[in-house]
Amino acid sequence: LRDEMDPLKFDATLDFALSTVNSWLVQHATHTSPFKGDTPAEIFFRRKCFNELCDYVVWQDSLGQLGANGSGALLDAALGQFRPDYSELASRSPRYSLMFSASTALAIKCRIFPSEVNAKLVALLSGKFSWNSELVPHRMLDLLVACHYAGAPMPVDPSKVIEVSALTLSPDAILTDRDGLYAFTHSAMYARVLKGRQLSEYAPALDDLEGAIYRTLADNDVDLALELTVSYLTIKGQLSAGGQSALARVIEELTRDGVVDGTHRPLSSVVKHFLEVKPDEKWAATFHLMTVVGLVLSYMKAHAIGPGEILGSAAQDELHAIGHALLHASHYRLLSAVRTLEKQECWSARCAPQAEKIVRFLRFNLNQQGGFGFFQPERNYFERSGRTGDFERDVLGDLNQECHAFLAKADRWAA
Repeated sequence: LRDEMDPLKFDATLDFALSTVNSWLVQHATHTSPFKGDTPAEIFFRRKCFNELCDYVVWQDSLGQLGANGSGALLDAALGQFRPDYSELASRSPRYSLMFSASTALAIKCRIFPSEVNAKLVALLSGKFSWNSELVPHRMLDLLVACHYAGAPMPVDPSKVIEVSALTLSPDAILTDRDGLYAFTHSAMYARVLKGRQLSEYAPALDDLEGAIYRTLADNDVDLALELTVSYLTIKGQLSAGGQSALARVIEELTRDGVVDGTHRPLSSVVKHFLEVKPDEKWAATFHLMTVVGLVLSYMKAHAIGPGEILGSAAQDELHAIGHALLHASHYRLLSAVRTLEKQECWSARCAPQAEKIVRFLRFNLNQQGGFGFFQPERNYFERSGRTGDFERDVLGDLNQECHAFLAKADRWAA
């Protein structure tokens, strides 16, 4: 981490990385035309990326960063994609209103259409059209940010939506799935824009956010790790140990390759469907990831956030280990989680709370027979396969023995 996060060079590193991200996005902006495409999967994906590009421009402007590090060219690239009949796309169906929220807000803000078209777009955002589909809170906050940025009336009070959003209950580093983590990260980013201040009241979520960053990094899910890092920044105003590790990883790639490649990382179903019909357009696997990298970098630059205390190699190894233990637990690989924890003689104050979560998770998974886990699907498969032997002894024997031994050790540690 020392080269990428050197405090003496960090301002220059941040500027370079952010300029590199913005240049890449400008270079690939033409792929996101909302009017381009031959198949439903292709059209859907390009429009999604166009809205993400506009969302990134809105974020830059909200931070007061529009015009810095080449982001002015991003605005030009986004505005260049609009056509006079854009409003017909945006007003086609409430079902797709979220796909046009940020781009509609940008069109209104920049007044690129005649006043009568502008008034129609305002009505789309603020009226019952966009709110006529079933919406979860973080999607409602998305629309409210668009209204806020465009200067359009807000149909509901943002504070009431924030009160029932994912921010009200911090995510669990083991139990919360990817969709749940994304719901939290999006809620945090939108609430930060709407409130216009740091979200310090959500500080109780920081420990679980940090554990989730460790877990997603262990899964090579850098996209989600960075979104969690943005959430951490909006709440505490400084970079966490996990966030530092995630940021160093992407800065290294930006410095070496000029891009953070998404092709060898977890891909969403939307990206997979697009690449099935357009296999040569490799940019698609990377576009969203690059915007998220830009979100982190621009937030840190806007608020003069430094890299913090640089982790040594031993601390990095420990972070890596606890991340894999959390990942194993989240996938119900209890024996692998225990064996990962067993390799570490003791845990630092940074990682001990995450290890304790796994201990509590193991205790939760004790069944009435004193064994670990609820493995009925596996037991059914064992019996259907016609295998000889005893499931409890041959399959769960090591699991039960090692988990009980580990919990006994944990009790001694606690004592």
